[in-house]
Amino acid sequence: MVRFFHGLFALTAAFLPGVGQALEANLSLRVAPEFQQGRHASPYYINADATRIDAATSRQDLELKLREGGFFAQGALRMNLAEGGEVKTQGITQQIFYDGKFGQGFGWTVGRKVLSWGVGFALRPLDVVQRENRRDVNPPALTGVTLAALEHFTANQAWTLAWLNPGAGRDDADHKDEAIALRWYRFADNDDLHAVARISRERQFEAGFGATRVLDDEWSFYGAALYSRRYYKTLNPLAETHESGELFALKNPRYRIAKGHSNKIVLGAQWTGRSGWSALAEAFYDGEAYRRSEWRHLDALTQRQRAAAAAVPALLREANAGWSSQAYLNPNLLRENVLLRVSYDNGDGFKPYGEMLLTPTDGGRVATLGARYVGDRQEFSAGWRNIGGPDDSVYKRSPVRNIFWLEWRLAIF
Repeated sequence: MVRFFHGLFALTAAFLPGVGQALEANLSLRVAPEFQQGRHASPYYINADATRIDAATSRQDLELKLREGGFFAQGALRMNLAEGGEVKTQGITQQIFYDGKFGQGFGWTVGRKVLSWGVGFALRPLDVVQRENRRDVNPPALTGVTLAALEHFTANQAWTLAWLNPGAGRDDADHKDEAIALRWYRFADNDDLHAVARISRERQFEAGFGATRVLDDEWSFYGAALYSRRYYKTLNPLAETHESGELFALKNPRYRIAKGHSNKIVLGAQWTGRSGWSALAEAFYDGEAYRRSEWRHLDALTQRQRAAAAAVPALLREANAGWSSQAYLNPNLLRENVLLRVSYDNGDGFKPYGEMLLTPTDGGRVATLGARYVGDRQEFSAGWRNIGGPDDSVYKRSPVRNIFWLEWRLAIF
């Protein structure tokens, strides 16, 4: 721990030769236990010893934030605990950047920074830099992207040009892929307008537009769409061969394949009452998610593998089921989705919420209930997510039935 924070202070000193004179420092502790209850009848369920399913886990972050002028650094010493597993610790530099200004209405940024763009709740199509998974349960603080950026801003609009991961070249992971990204934002009367573009060797060209219209103090409507010239999907080739070909693989058969032309679209409406209650309805389309037919092929493969289980070692069958179950790690399991959400926040400490995600093509659903309490130096949050639907729906065949989580945050200084 001492070595990690010493390194973070050393990086700070490199940015700020006079560090320590006007430096603002904040240290906090986060403890986030979680339990995933498995669905044993799922064809994708495997022995809990090899997964987090049916086992308690906990993430502990000792987080340090440093500020001085345009400089900001955020790092954490993370300890991951798993029931029946070993303790894993790592140091993470989540952000370290400097924001500067020159001339009238011009600014620059260099370093690692969280840069989230666009509109949407469950899906933000225009988030071409950070690409945050907004359906994750109780996630840790975001880790930024290494960049150099220029910005021009006036009273009602702003332009941002960012060089992402300078010199890194092409990379399979979007957050490590070198790219040029451009964002335009304008506030006009009751409208917020957004436009983005991104060029990289991996995805080639992406471009999108979004807008928010505020009708009055209670109602707002928003929408956004993004076009990608190329995207990637990870498939199991054993599922694509249908009735012929190999039934089991000796190593992970999943492979990443390039596909051309995809769209991401979100449309939503939000009502916020003076009492603190709010309601949101959002429909979104993720053109990079699995099609219904691709899930049918994967389901058929797991059924054939189960039928032949007696003829092969149990370890081989479970390994193949585990590889197929990785499809459930995607942020969105199907392309068409609807989210309904109700929440309460009147400025006091207690903030409950409930939401329902629906997949209209097969009737699947994900229900979430949660609450957050914010005190002077402490925060508490807790939640429960239930995954289900009709027997033939993708979510009902998930290897996870329920997720329970807690989080406690203490501001040390």
